[in-house]
Amino acid sequence: MDHVTSSVPFGDFRVALNIVRSEFSSVLGLPSEDVPIEIHGLSSPSEPRAGTLLFTMSSPDEALLRRLEGIGACVAIIPEDCGKAIAALGHIALESAWPKYAFAKLVRALVPLAVERGRVSGSYSPLAAVGEGAIIGAGTTIEEFVSVASGSRMGEDCYLMRGSSVGPRVHLGRGCVLKENAVVGDLGFGFGLAAGRPHTRIPQLAGVEVGDDVEIGACTTIGAGTLVPTRIETGTKISNHVHVAHNCSIGTNTIIACGVNVSGSVTIGKRCWIAPGATLRNKISIGDGAAVGLGAVVVKDVSPGATVAGVPARVFDKPGPWYESETGTP
Repeated sequence: MDHVTSSVPFGDFRVALNIVRSEFSSVLGLPSEDVPIEIHGLSSPSEPRAGTLLFTMSSPDEALLRRLEGIGACVAIIPEDCGKAIAALGHIALESAWPKYAFAKLVRALVPLAVERGRVSGSYSPLAAVGEGAIIGAGTTIEEFVSVASGSRMGEDCYLMRGSSVGPRVHLGRGCVLKENAVVGDLGFGFGLAAGRPHTRIPQLAGVEVGDDVEIGACTTIGAGTLVPTRIETGTKISNHVHVAHNCSIGTNTIIACGVNVSGSVTIGKRCWIAPGATLRNKISIGDGAAVGLGAVVVKDVSPGATVAGVPARVFDKPGPWYESETGTP
């Protein structure tokens, strides 16, 4: 049976390799320019296939070399100083200090997001609603049923998937991705309260500021700020079904997994990891490089570099920052 990735139109391998060449310390077995290299899918070390791209985190063992010996040429991303045996079998070996990261970069260069989605980069669906005066950067792709409010602006090469919403006073940086039904700039949940009187909504007028290369997952909601903007800094990735309330600040390159609840006025530092299902109480701070465990309920500040888990969350010993692991997220 053909693998599903074989139907994905992969780009030119040499062009993609040149884009991310700095990720590789050595390139072994690359044929001359007049020999075409066709990549039509991805495969795994346990089941390598000809014409595909794969990666391994460990040095090639005898079992992998035997599997590679019996197939046509493929491209393997491997740890440094491990490529000669693979290249000797007629394959292309790309050596990297960070094989998984290099794999991610090369696959994205081969298959841009618009291609992955079956779209044309920079296209606008006629079924999208874009408010008058909204500023949309060049190269931005907008799918059907997207709503972009007046007074919002976004940088170049953003991608807004089906049903996502950008509220007024929202600024998206360059290359941001909003997945299906994500809401950025929600009206929020702030009320003036007085004994015996009806609750009165406080307008959330400060908007949201989002840095470059931020990803916001499907059905995730980012509340607009009240007096200061809700802020999400460059490189942060937020998964699906996450709630980020008003006035929060999230630092650069932080990862927030699915189902996380971030209450109002929380500050999360840079390069933090917030595991699935965690809840963060309002007005607490999570220090740079901290990790919050699966389903944790965090009710007080977390120190930089600390790992917390449990209900309520408490500190656990863990050697080294989570982000130094090449396996990716903890």
